[in-house]
Amino acid sequence: MCFKRITILCTIVIIFSLIFISCSVQKENSIDLSDIQDMNIGTDVPEILYGDDEKIIMHGTFGILTYNYKEEKITRRVHFEDIGEITSRFCGYRGAKDGKRIFILLFDEETNYEYNLVSGKLNIFAGDIENEAFDVPVFTADECNQITQAMGDTYLTSLYYLKKDSSILFLKADSSWQMRTLQLVEYDMNSKKELKVIDIFKSIQQ
Repeated sequence: MCFKRITILCTIVIIFSLIFISCSVQKENSIDLSDIQDMNIGTDVPEILYGDDEKIIMHGTFGILTYNYKEEKITRRVHFEDIGEITSRFCGYRGAKDGKRIFILLFDEETNYEYNLVSGKLNIFAGDIENEAFDVPVFTADECNQITQAMGDTYLTSLYYLKKDSSILFLKADSSWQMRTLQLVEYDMNSKKELKVIDIFKSIQQ
């Protein structure tokens, strides 16, 4: 009798585990990237807003994208229309130090906003953005020249990068300006070599 109860309990646990895994996979696969195939990069290569040991958050014509570079997969995408009409105005974007929020700075007025990537809520932000924003370094002119020489003229490179222990991470794309060619590069500034190159949109590569 006791053995039957244990067997039933184990069966229930396995069923719930499979349901959880299935839901997780469905959630991951529900991120719509169909428009990326024909999307143009726009005026600039996507900008890195935040980064840590696992993920980066970037901003581009696709909206806001969260990418887990350890697992090499997109975990969240927010379209501009999901945020609201303020994204159609002249504005800038900053990532928060907690990696959960995006600050939206309106250039035509003094009001700033914060968008919570977890809850999807947009609120007016009255605090000091400089105290809460994640600091993303910008390449100097000399560094830009070095990267350009290393990559060649066939690639577009971002102005922003992330520091790692002995290397940096930045974004590059093919000079065709097609968003689907966007890549994340790990680069050693001393040896001037690419250590790793990851296709952000590899699931739609042709």
